[in-house]
Amino acid sequence: MISQNTKEKIRMIAECIRCRIRNYCVERKLSLYAFAQGANISYSTLRDFMNEATEPKLGTLVLIAEYMGISLSELVKMDDSG
Repeated sequence: MISQNTKEKIRMIAECIRCRIRNYCVERKLSLYAFAQGANISYSTLRDFMNEATEPKLGTLVLIAEYMGISLSELVKMDDSG
């Protein structure tokens, strides 16, 4: 069973990832659809994650990080800069 503390950490990390994706798209004037295509993931997977309906699998996070040109550890890092 996952503790409440662990669930909160997962939620916070997911929100940091969402912020990074949003910032990436804004800076490059990309739609989420274009981002998904570039990252080679399905739009529905990305949309559901961005709408907080699902959490991505590790392989999806790797594809997102590679597309953004950052490491997986940079993608999931929690900090104030988002």
